[in-house]
Amino acid sequence: MILRDWCDLPGETLNPVYDAERRRWQQQLQWDSAAACREIEHARVTWGLPGFVAVDRAGRIRGTAYYLLEHDRIDIGGITTDDDRATDVLIDGIVTVADALDLTTVRTLTLDAAVALQSALRLRGFTVEPHLYLSRDLTLPPAPPSRVERIWTRLVDRSRPVFSVDSLAPWRPEDVDPAAALLARAYDRESGRLFAPNHAAGEWSRYVRNLVTHVGCGVVNPSMTQVLRDGDEIRALSLVTDIAPGVAHLVQLAVDPARRGERLGEALTQRSCDRLCEAGYTALTLLVASSNAPARALYDRLGFRHDATFVAATLDVRATRRARTEVPALKSA
Repeated sequence: MILRDWCDLPGETLNPVYDAERRRWQQQLQWDSAAACREIEHARVTWGLPGFVAVDRAGRIRGTAYYLLEHDRIDIGGITTDDDRATDVLIDGIVTVADALDLTTVRTLTLDAAVALQSALRLRGFTVEPHLYLSRDLTLPPAPPSRVERIWTRLVDRSRPVFSVDSLAPWRPEDVDPAAALLARAYDRESGRLFAPNHAAGEWSRYVRNLVTHVGCGVVNPSMTQVLRDGDEIRALSLVTDIAPGVAHLVQLAVDPARRGERLGEALTQRSCDRLCEAGYTALTLLVASSNAPARALYDRLGFRHDATFVAATLDVRATRRARTEVPALKSA
């Protein structure tokens, strides 16, 4: 398997790759990724979005990966292969770049679409956590709660403040910074590392701004996004994008720690489902970490099902480099 810089490929060479990826996303995720593919290809040919292709000895492309350089790290945007050897060479190529540039981190959140992706990442020292891609069919009524759930809800609701969906409002362009501040409060340093690696205010603002200006997570839908404002601050948010005709994606669901215990997360998610259904949407999708048991229980109660898996992975490049240099020293001792 041969590794090549994908910026050396002539125009339209990758069209079959993009077409196959679009079909995969449509079938598995109900997601029309055509706009995202166009954005990626435009970046590749105009300013040199970095990436690699894995090519077999017959000259066939067996895998692709692209990435962004962000300060002291590499963010892998996507990895797709049909051969485990292609997966290996693509990951090794990106890690080699990070090592050569003395970067600290390589990370990704990508669809589990490359052969043996999780095992290849773990073998190279990445910490890996699956994220579940869930969807709810908005054409069907949610399943009624069980008797135990009804009793538990009545008991817990007695001590909770009353929340009215009438206090929710749609998204506004000026909500970027207040939304970033909410996410910084809602996530601790570890749980928010995927979005803001150093938990810095500027990172959160850049993350939210990217969500609403680029199409990688869909096109933001201001009217379907639900915002609970408190003066200049946002106390709760369900940020919704369009990913295909009639299909929406819940990009972020966040509640201010000061307002937890009011079932705002459940209320916002259900409100989004209700409004989307009224507008003729057929499905709402979202991602949730496999380790986030409370969120998974919430989405299960609301009728979401597991359709696919994404992979969140992070590599500490310098720690890996130290481990490589320490092994010979130990043997000589």
